[in-house]
Order: sequence, then C-alpha cells, then structure tokens
Amino acid sequence: AGPYRPGDWVAARTTTEMSALANSLVTARLKTQRKTIELGATLKFANNWEYRVDFQRQEKKGTRAFGAGLFFNNATLLPAPVDFSTDQFDMGLSWAGKRAQIQLGFIGSSFNNAKTSLTWQNPFFASPEIQTFRAALEPDNEFYQFNLSGAYVFSPGIRLSGEAAVGRLSQDDTFLPYTINPNYSDLPLPRSSLDGKLDIGTASLAGKFSARINNRLSFNARAKWHERDNKTAVDLFTQVITDLLPVFSRYNQPYSYEKEQYSADLRYRIQRSIRLSAGVKQENWERTLQSVEETEEITWWGEAKLSPFISSHLRLKVENSKRDISAYTQSIRGNSFDHPLLRKFNLADRDRQRILVELNLSPVSNFGLDLSFFHANDDYENSTIGLQESTEQSFSINMNYALGKKVDLYAFVTLDDIDADITNANTPLSTLWHAATRDQITTTGIGISSRLNERAKLGFDYISSDSKGNISVQTEAAEPPFDPLKTDLSNARVHFDYEINKQWAYQLYAEYEKYSSRNWAIDGLGVDGISSILTMGEESPNYSAWYLRVQASYRF
Repeated sequence: AGPYRPGDWVAARTTTEMSALANSLVTARLKTQRKTIELGATLKFANNWEYRVDFQRQEKKGTRAFGAGLFFNNATLLPAPVDFSTDQFDMGLSWAGKRAQIQLGFIGSSFNNAKTSLTWQNPFFASPEIQTFRAALEPDNEFYQFNLSGAYVFSPGIRLSGEAAVGRLSQDDTFLPYTINPNYSDLPLPRSSLDGKLDIGTASLAGKFSARINNRLSFNARAKWHERDNKTAVDLFTQVITDLLPVFSRYNQPYSYEKEQYSADLRYRIQRSIRLSAGVKQENWERTLQSVEETEEITWWGEAKLSPFISSHLRLKVENSKRDISAYTQSIRGNSFDHPLLRKFNLADRDRQRILVELNLSPVSNFGLDLSFFHANDDYENSTIGLQESTEQSFSINMNYALGKKVDLYAFVTLDDIDADITNANTPLSTLWHAATRDQITTTGIGISSRLNERAKLGFDYISSDSKGNISVQTEAAEPPFDPLKTDLSNARVHFDYEINKQWAYQLYAEYEKYSSRNWAIDGLGVDGISSILTMGEESPNYSAWYLRVQASYRF
C-alpha cells in the first residue's frame, strides 16, 4: 500500500487548482538505514593448500522517492518503502606450488525485497476506474557462479595463466496483473512469472601468455571470451499504459551477446633509462535483439618510458582506436521506433584518440613531485542524430614529503574537463537542434600521517571537490543556456591506530563531511511548480554529517 488522499481532498486537473493542497502537506522523511554483518575464515593445511570462506548479509530499510502517473496527463512523486536484504557467499579452495597454482571458487548471491508492489490513490481528477494506481517494485533474484583459475611457469621467461567461469542469474517473482484498472482485469498474461534465466560466462575463458625472448625483449598475448546467454522465454505482452488503456502488444526482448577480446604487445628495453612498448587490442561483439548485431574495435598503442636523470621518470603513451559496426536497424517485434538517423553512442561508429603524459621528479630523497596530463577525444562522424563528439581532459599535480622517518605529508590537485556535443530532432520532419555540455571538476587534498611510536599512528586527511556543469541548447527559439549545475563537497577525517600487544589493537576514526549543490531542474519548484506533476517539494541536497567509529581487533 501507499499514500492515500485526506478525507477533505479536492481533486483537480492541475496542481494549481488543488485547493486543499497547502493544508494537506506533511513532512515525509526520505532516509534509509543499512546494516551489514560479515563473517570470514581462512584455513591453511597440508602446506600448499588454503580454504577461504566469506559471508555477508546486508539489510537496507527506509523510504525513498518513487514516481509514476497517468500517461500524457499527470504524474506523482510519492514516498515508497525500502525493505531489501542481500546475502552473499564467497568461497575458494587454492593450491600453490613452486611452478604452478590453481584455485576453485564459488560465488552466490540472493536478493529479497519484502515489498513486492506499491499502491496509491490518484491525487488528480480522474474517472472512477483510474482513481488508484499500482506498480511493481524490485523483484527477488538469485545468482551463482563457479570459477576456476590457474597459472603455470614453464621457464623463467615463459608463463601461462587462465581462468574460466560459469554462472546463472534467475528471477521468478509472480507477475502482477497488467493493470489495477477493473476495465481490463480480464486481460490474460502469457505466463505467471518472468521465469528469467540468464547464463553468464558459460564460455567465459581468459588466458595470458608471457614470454621473455631475451634480456631486452618480451612478448605478451591475451585472449578472453565472454558469453551472456539469456534463456528467458519470449512471449507477446499487451501494454496497458499507466493503468489507462491498452495499446499495441510487444514481445519481451531477452537479448544476449558474445564478446571476444584479444591483445598482444612487445616491450623492448634499449637501455636502463629507455623502454619502449607497442601493442594492439581487438574487441568483437555479437549481439541479439539490438540495433546493431556486430561491432569490431581495433586499438593500436605505443608507449615510451624514459629516465633521463636518476631522479626523474617520464612516461608517454598514445592510443588510436576505431570501432566499426554492422548495419544499424530499427528495433522490431512490436517496439517503438527511434528516429531513423539516430545512432546510440555505444553502438555507433567511433574514432578515438588518447594521450597520456606522466612526469615523476624526486630532486631530493624525501620529496616527490608527480605531474600527469590526459586527453581523449571521441568522434562519431557517422552519427547524424545522437552524440557527435566528446572530449575529456585531466591535469593533476601530486606532491609528497617525508619529514624525518615518522611524518609523511602529501598534497594534490586535479582539474577535469568533460565536454560533449549532441544533435537531435523530435521527428524525422523536424529541424535539427543541438546541445552542448561542459563539465568542470576541481579536486584538491592534503594529508599527514605520523607514527608516534612503535605502537601508535595518527593521520589526518582533507579533500575538497567542486563541480560545475553547463548545458546549452540551440533551437530555432534561441533559448538562453540553463543555469549552471553546481556541487561543493568537503571531507575531513582523523584516525588513530594503537597496538596494545601482539593480539589486541584498536582504532578511533572520526569523519566530517559537508555537501551543497544547486540544480535548476528541481530548486524552487515546490510541490506544485509543474502544473501536471505533484512532487514532494524536493530541493538539491545540502547537508553536513559526522561519522564516528571505534574498532577493536584481535589476532589469533
């Protein structure tokens, strides 16, 4: 069940016409509480054997925002319950020898949602059959996986490693009826539940071959195959849009894929101060029930590592990759059609260039300075509609200083810029419109750690991160840009560690965080700022919080 209207509620077609709204508002706290318990043990026996087992149970309870409503008319944001529990089990049996090692593992996970659905009264004026709405919540599901990994050293210069895994994800919660609307209560479902079965990694193998050709030249090759086989049955379902009316039927689409990854590289040491590397990577995808059946991406890269002075290291890496796709087709089987010229960015032809420069300096033994610069550009030249180009750039400075043997200081600053250009159109006959996003993130930090004596350590860290996002849209109406999106985060933490003896130790930890943000999409709207949507009056998050922890540990 969910929210119900007060007895004196006056339904209306818009929020501005709801005369009882102001007197009916109550505070709804959106909060969740998470509890986690973990148990684990490691047993070593027969010299080379080890058995490990870990268990975790996590419970999450509280309230969150949930949105739904009437198609093309009205929508409502309301509080929804959170009552999740997740059990995770991880175990492994391993053997390690002088030249070989092998491990057999198992991972299991079970998710349970105690609340299967949410029902609420429609606050807008409506006909009797749509006075109440209902929506399903997250279904229970289970996952398990067996994995096997190992490695063998043939000689000091040749090593082979690999892994294999097989697993399944399943979900079989009972379906709700198509709608709570009594006019369509007789619509039959094709089956009582999804009975979803997704095999993951049934052909998931990974291998690595390393060979040292001589003292200066080495060769590495890797291969990996991954398969996602969705065995969920396909049926024809009748869509009842937001409990209002049935529309065209459509098939569910349990898409699958196969992914292949290959790579090879050569590494050559000219002399102690100069090392060169070059390689190639290829990634192939074969998909079902998606707009593109096959994609192929090939990446060439080269890298140079130089040490012109004893106290300096320079690394330069460049990459160039090209992704080609097979024919782009519209979805079928009863689904809606996209713009015929649209290309989804993850399924589109793409040219990518990357460059990375890193410089490490240590002018004196107790001081280090690291400089790094990263630039990446993605070009979607064959996408008439969709993402056209994106650019990412990052620059950082990292300094560390050792004050004697007991005190370490550090400081850093990172500047990130992420830009994207998009072209779109509402219909095939509409004029194209363009959008640009410009995101800037600045992160700084300082810290100190000190060993007070042989048993005690004290540390302090402070991090500040500010972001600014600009969005502009160019249409025939010549609208001004949106107001910038802003966030400001500050975090300070202090920790004290003390070893009482060889068995007992404890830790004191305190953390303070302050966060503020600004979002033009929700700030200042109130509950009725959009006439067709009744909201919860959400504002951009602004908070400050303390976190304290006292921890004791015992070593057997």
